[in-house]
Amino acid sequence: QLTGADCVAPLGWMVRTSGDLSKYQRQTVGYTHKGGVQPPAGEAHVDMTPNRAEAMAGDIYQRFFPDGKPYRRFIASSLWRTFSPAPQDWPLAVCDSRSVGLEEGTPNTMFIVDKLPDRAEMLGPIPDEDKAMAADVFHYNARHQWWYLSNMNRDEVLMFKFYDSDKTRAWRVPHTAFQDTSFANATTRESIEFRTVAYFL
Repeated sequence: QLTGADCVAPLGWMVRTSGDLSKYQRQTVGYTHKGGVQPPAGEAHVDMTPNRAEAMAGDIYQRFFPDGKPYRRFIASSLWRTFSPAPQDWPLAVCDSRSVGLEEGTPNTMFIVDKLPDRAEMLGPIPDEDKAMAADVFHYNARHQWWYLSNMNRDEVLMFKFYDSDKTRAWRVPHTAFQDTSFANATTRESIEFRTVAYFL
């Protein structure tokens, strides 16, 4: 309803906390990056890199809507909600898309491994790296305009874009968590994010 899209593919959720993660640690076979508990993400990033977003959206559409009509636009996005009382010690900050250059962002490919590879393997060529899931990481830029809501509560939600194939409008939103020391009564952040891809036919 919010986007006006015709259909939406759910990509799963992730809980994040700035508290003790040890009680959530478990050995997982066939790990996928969803349905778990992670710390707040502390680098400025967008969860997908533009040159892989189109192929990713096409693959997801085929999986969820194999008989669907061709789509003309898609929006990959996150719904973010806190369930710890305000203010949180590690809130989420979002960057005004209008302050971000079109060519900004460095691809950061995610690989899921059972153990860390040695240095030579890490720095060597990786087969099909260009097809693996990747985020874009953003370096400091004085032009960036950052915003955060210091007193979000569990009845509020942020929706922000990872990628919008219509680039005539705001099409991606870098975001990050940061330690906010301005509140003496800050609580341990506990939040959930839910990712989707919305398609316009």
